[in-house]
Amino acid sequence: MIRVLVTGLLLAAFGCGTDDASVPVDMGSDTTVQMDVGVSDASVLPDLGTDVEIDAAPDMPGLEVIASNYCELTAQMFCDYYLRCGRMAVPDNATCLSVFAETCEGVYEPHYAALAAAGSLTLSSTGMAACATHLENVACEKQLFDLDGGCSEMWVGTVAPDGICAPGIESFVCEPTSTCVITTTGCGTCIAAGREGAPCGGDLGRCDDGYGCVESACVKRGGVGDACSATAPCGVGMGCTDDKCTGFTVVALGAACGQSLRCPYNSFCKDSVCVPQKGLGESCSPTDDCRSGYCEQGTCVAFKPDGGVCNSGPQCISGVCNQGTCGNLPGRCFE
Repeated sequence: MIRVLVTGLLLAAFGCGTDDASVPVDMGSDTTVQMDVGVSDASVLPDLGTDVEIDAAPDMPGLEVIASNYCELTAQMFCDYYLRCGRMAVPDNATCLSVFAETCEGVYEPHYAALAAAGSLTLSSTGMAACATHLENVACEKQLFDLDGGCSEMWVGTVAPDGICAPGIESFVCEPTSTCVITTTGCGTCIAAGREGAPCGGDLGRCDDGYGCVESACVKRGGVGDACSATAPCGVGMGCTDDKCTGFTVVALGAACGQSLRCPYNSFCKDSVCVPQKGLGESCSPTDDCRSGYCEQGTCVAFKPDGGVCNSGPQCISGVCNQGTCGNLPGRCFE
C-alpha cells in the first residue's frame, strides 16, 4: 500500500520492486500501483477516552478509523505479514514498525487524508478487519501485492461514474461499481464497470478490478496457482506458465533481482542486486533510493509539503511543482 503509483509511472512506495523500488498493488484493468505503509510504535497513539463512541479498529479500540490514522491502524498487521513472509528487509518487528512509519506517514497517508477531506475516499473498519484476518492466514506466495485479496476493501471510493480520478492512490476514489480509466492527459474518469458475465469491450463497457474481458464478457482473473488459458486470464502482474498463473518471487537483501525476482521492502534493485534503501537524514547519491523522500545535496530529505518552494515535481509530496511552488494534494487532476 499501498494502489498508489501506476507501474511504469506502490504501491508508494517503498518496497518490493525492481528498479522502481516499490511493490505494485493490483488496481485491476491494465494498471498497477505501489503499496501503502505506516507507524512506529502503538504506544504513542493518542488516548481518545472511554466515553467517546467511535468507529474503531478491532486491535486499537481507542483510535478512530479515519484516513489520517491509517498508518497507526495498519502498521502492526502489515509488519506481522512482512516478517512472516520475508517482505521487508529488517531484522525485527521494532525496525519494521519504524520503517513503516517513516514511509507510510511521509509518502502515503497525506494522499489518503487529502482525498478523504475532499469527500472522495473513506477508510473502512470492516475492510481493515478483513485485511488483518487475511494477512494472518494467506500463503505468502499468493499475496503478490499488499491490497490484493482480502485487503482490497479497506479503501472505499465515493466518486460516481463520470467523476474525476487519477493514477495511483487517486484511482481509489471511484465508487465500488466503477473503475478509473486514465487518459492521455494523465488524469482519469470513473467508468461504470461490470463483473462476472457482464458485457465488455468497445462500447459494451469495462470490467471491474480483478476481472478481464474475454470474448466480450467479463471473467474473474485467476490468482497465483490457478489454472489459466486464453479464456481464463491471470490477475494483473502475473503470467501464465504451464497453464498456471505465476507471480514474482521476493528475494533477500543482497540477492540477484529483476522483473521476476523482486527485492523486499526497505531495499531496491541496483545493478541487479537488492541493496538497502536510505532513510531520512542518511547520506545518499543520485543512484540511491530514499524510502520516504528524495536525495538533496547528498542527504535524504522529506518531500516538500503543499506550498513549499521547489525546483521540480519529485521534490513535492503532491508530485507537482508550479513555478517554484509545490501544488496542493490531492493533485492537479482535482484542481
